[in-house]
Amino acid sequence: LRLLRRHVGTEDRLFVLDAWNPFTVVLGLSHVRGDAAFFSPGRVMDDRHCPPPAQVLKEVTLVLRPKLRFGDAIPFMQRIYLPAVERDFRKIDESDLYILYAREGRAAAPAAR
Repeated sequence: LRLLRRHVGTEDRLFVLDAWNPFTVVLGLSHVRGDAAFFSPGRVMDDRHCPPPAQVLKEVTLVLRPKLRFGDAIPFMQRIYLPAVERDFRKIDESDLYILYAREGRAAAPAAR
C-alpha cells in the first residue's frame, strides 16, 4: 500500500497482474470496467477465453505487477497482459514485492493519500 499511496489519485484506475485486486477496494478507487472479478486460469478462463488486453486496460492508468510468481494466476496474467502493459505503460516505481507502471501520458503523481 505504501507504494501505491505515493502515486494513486482518486481518478486512477488500477489493474493488478494477479488473480484478484484488493487494492482498489482498500484505496477507494473505482473498479475497471471490462476487468474480471477474479482470474482463475484453468477454472473460469484460459488463453483463448479471457478478457482481451484492449478491453481490460482501456480505462487503466496504473498497473501493479507482482515480482514473485506463485500459483497459476500470475504467470497467466503476465503472459496475456504484460506485453500490452510494457507497450502502453512505463515503470514509475517499485517495492520489494511489486513493480508499478503508469499509462504513457498520465499526469505526474498526485499528492500522497
